[in-house]
Amino acid sequence: MIRTTGILLGLTLLAAAIVAVRPAIASAVLAESQTSVAHPVATVRAALDWRQRYTLQVDGPPGATFSVAAVESYVDAGATMSGSADRSVQFQGTAPHSIELVAPQAGLRYWRYALVVTPTGGEHVMVRLVSTDAS
Repeated sequence: MIRTTGILLGLTLLAAAIVAVRPAIASAVLAESQTSVAHPVATVRAALDWRQRYTLQVDGPPGATFSVAAVESYVDAGATMSGSADRSVQFQGTAPHSIELVAPQAGLRYWRYALVVTPTGGEHVMVRLVSTDAS
């Protein structure tokens, strides 16, 4: 009985050590929007931190098509003309879809991202901007 308890305790401590060594991954939804009959487009906007990792997710019925118009604005730490810009992009996709958003450069003072998603096949979609920090 004591030997069985000792083995179980050892396995429990081993499992706890393995979990403690793994890096914790925390995710947070920064912004989300969903299309509906009353709101035929989904809009998302957020202030971002260049040190974080972000994922843009578009979910809906598999195969649901959509178009995206996005604008990104950023200013570098020195607020220089060469390190600051407004960029826009348009693309089309199919749900489920995800894309990583990467800071245009390190050390940004200001980084904003905004987008509009329009379903093109008549099916509603959900849009999320997720921050994932591996710490």
